Amino acid sequence: TSGRAIGRGSRSATMAGTPPETNISAAYPFESQFVTVRGSRLHYIEEGTGPPVLFLHGAPAWSYVWRNVIPHVSKTHRCVALDLLGFGKSDKPATDITWDEHAATFDAFVAQLGLRDYVIVGMDWGGAMGLYHASRHEASVKGLCFFETVLRPNEWKNLDAAFNVLGRALRGQVTGYLIGQVANVMINAFMRISQVRKLSAEEHAQYAAPWPTVASRRVIPAILREMPFDGKPASNAPKVVAYTDWLKATELPKLFFKATPGSFVGAEFAAFVEASFSNMRVVDLGQGVHFLQEDHPERMGKEIAAWLEDTVAVPAAACGPSKPKTSSTTAG
Repeated sequence: TSGRAIGRGSRSATMAGTPPETNISAAYPFESQFVTVRGSRLHYIEEGTGPPVLFLHGAPAWSYVWRNVIPHVSKTHRCVALDLLGFGKSDKPATDITWDEHAATFDAFVAQLGLRDYVIVGMDWGGAMGLYHASRHEASVKGLCFFETVLRPNEWKNLDAAFNVLGRALRGQVTGYLIGQVANVMINAFMRISQVRKLSAEEHAQYAAPWPTVASRRVIPAILREMPFDGKPASNAPKVVAYTDWLKATELPKLFFKATPGSFVGAEFAAFVEASFSNMRVVDLGQGVHFLQEDHPERMGKEIAAWLEDTVAVPAAACGPSKPKTSSTTAG
C-alpha cells in the first residue's frame, strides 16, 4: 500500500537512510503580511527577490513549516509562503470551506499579488491545490515541486490501517467534529508522529497556536470531506482525475521528494510517481514521514535552489538566459 505505519518520537536509530538533520531552528524570523482576497484576510510571508516561488503547506501546518527551507531559496528567488484559507494566521470562516472556495481563493491570491512565471512547491492539501491551479494556469507556471500529496486519485485501500481509520473518522460529520475539532487530533497526535525526529516544545507550540478553539479547527474535517476517496464526493473526484492526468502529460519541470517510510506516499506510491511523470528530478531524502521539511529542511532548500538553477526556465529579459533542462535521481 502507499501508506506506512508511523510511530512516536525519534525513530532514526531503527531506520535505513539518511537520518534527520540536527540543530533545526524553531525560529520564525519573517515579517507577517496580509492581503484581503474574496472577502477573507490571508496571511503570507515573502523573502528574497527574483523569479517567484510559491510554497503551499499541508494540514494542520501553516507557513511556519517552510521556515528552514526558504532561506536557501530566497538567495536567488522571491519566496512567497501562504497560509491557506482557514489555516495559520489567515481567516477561519465559520462555515465549511469547499474545494472550489479554496481553489478560487488561491487563484485570486496569485492574481492579486501580480505573480507570473512562478514555480509552485506544495505538499498535502497545499500540493493538491497547487497542482489543481497549475493544471488550469499552465502558461503562468514554470515548474512544480511536490511531495506527500495527491498525485493520483485516492483509494482507501492504498492507505494503511491507521490512516484509513483516522481519515474516515475525520470525514464524518459527528466524528469529524469530535476528533478533528474537540479532541484536536491533528495537533495532539498527528503532528507528533509525522516526522522522524521529535519536535521541540517550541515547535509544537507554533503548530498549535493557530488552533486555540474548537471553532477555529473547522477546516480540518472539512477538507477531509472535500478530498475525494474512491470517487466520493462525486463533485470533486473529476478534478483530481483531471489534474493528475494533466500532470502525466505536461513537460513542465518537476522535482519530487521522497522519503522512507513516508506516510501518504510510501514506496509503492513513489515508484508509481517515478514511472508516471516526465522531466522530473527525484530526490531521496532518506528517513522521513509526512512533514519532510521538519527532518531535512536544509537539504530540501538546497535541492530546490539547485533544481531551479539547473532546470527551470525563466523569462530571459528578467533573469538572463535559461539553462538546459535536466533529469536525475539523487539518493538519500
